[in-house]
Amino acid sequence: IIAGSRLYNVVVDTHSTATLLLTKGHLSKRITFIPLNKIHPFLLDVQKLNAIKKIDPNNLLALEAINFDPSVKTAMEYVLGSSIIAKNQKSAMKVSFPEDKRDRGVIC
Repeated sequence: IIAGSRLYNVVVDTHSTATLLLTKGHLSKRITFIPLNKIHPFLLDVQKLNAIKKIDPNNLLALEAINFDPSVKTAMEYVLGSSIIAKNQKSAMKVSFPEDKRDRGVIC
């Protein structure tokens, strides 16, 4: 749920690879590529992360809850870098709807 449609994107090393696949790959359906050399991950700053942990120490970044190959770290940060997993609804509401800003949260 957190990753949304980005979960189905295809990670490639460069935008050149994506271009080759789009032009000469004979793709049968629409595909969105994530070229590692062009994307910019969405990451929470340390101050915000500390505030989230202060709400409930059991809250964690979605990136901390999964294992992935280090070669796709930038892509994972792009997809999940600002997503938080909360242990209960009360904590999720405090994280998702603070007075100053909103971030995605999931109740486990």
